[in-house]
Amino acid sequence: MEGHAEPGPGSHLWPRWIFLRALGLIFFSAFYSLAFQIHGLIGERGILPADDYLREVARVIPGALRFYSAPTLLWFSASDRALTLVIAAGIVASLLLVANILPRVAVAACTILFLTCIGALQDFASYQSDGMLLEAGFISIFFAPRGLRPGLGADTRVRGDPDASGRKIRRFPAGRRRGAGGMPVMAVLADGQRAVSRR
Repeated sequence: MEGHAEPGPGSHLWPRWIFLRALGLIFFSAFYSLAFQIHGLIGERGILPADDYLREVARVIPGALRFYSAPTLLWFSASDRALTLVIAAGIVASLLLVANILPRVAVAACTILFLTCIGALQDFASYQSDGMLLEAGFISIFFAPRGLRPGLGADTRVRGDPDASGRKIRRFPAGRRRGAGGMPVMAVLADGQRAVSRR
């Protein structure tokens, strides 16, 4: 149609590029905030030490189910040093995502590390925004471009159907309206905490 310019090559990829950079900034804000709080909240001398919580979860929920109730890497160690390493790694991963360096790896790392924090924060992780950020990070793993510096990621389409991942993402929200505030992840964590408190 006259008077309307055709979209340039890759113009449809800009929304993804902007979204991932914004998501990286949100993850950075979350990890940076936790850097000043996490030791006082769940550190060795914190209000609700993560080590005590995970030990109680293991006592109440034996076997592999405990990892489902409290999904966190702090099962390996919940020391202050481990908390510092998790937060530092989260900050680095979020900055890599902002800089569009290894974006798929970076967003996966951000999601896993943030889940590690949320899985042990107990009463301090009851906000709906935490679950929403985890969901956004998890979904982004599947459509973040591959490669070291992929730019707009024009060469990282889904094999055989460039729109397949988009259709899957659009269908996802319809199936997540359940649990605590409509967030399955937060519902799982809440169930684990309730099981511990009942004992």
